[in-house]
Amino acid sequence: MTVGLNNTLNASRLSLLSQQANIDIIGHNVANVNTPGYSRQVGIVQATPPLADALGMRGTGVATTRIMNLYDRFIGMQLNIENSNKGMWEARSSTLADLERTFNETGDYGLLPVIGEFWNAWEDLANNPEGIAQRV
Repeated sequence: MTVGLNNTLNASRLSLLSQQANIDIIGHNVANVNTPGYSRQVGIVQATPPLADALGMRGTGVATTRIMNLYDRFIGMQLNIENSNKGMWEARSSTLADLERTFNETGDYGLLPVIGEFWNAWEDLANNPEGIAQRV
């Protein structure tokens, strides 16, 4: 009779230890809910090997055998792609900002006033094709 009671108490002990491990995992998940890059974890609970006796097979309880990270590979792949795109657009934006500073169009020495003078000279020539000053 004590063997049956010992087996029952041992199965209960293993079940309590397994549930305690799962509670610890849940606490770990809650503590890291706002941590960037953290993936949720779950405890995998499996039956422990049974004992064979004269009456047949007797269960020995359960145990948390491993902790598994839940990670969606599709979402991770999409996140990597979008982070790459973000980097590309930030690099382009930085390059264009450098060009804007280089060609500073707000002053009198930018490219726009020179192009304007060029087209005005063509307009003067079109208005007075025989003028010597316009041909020079």
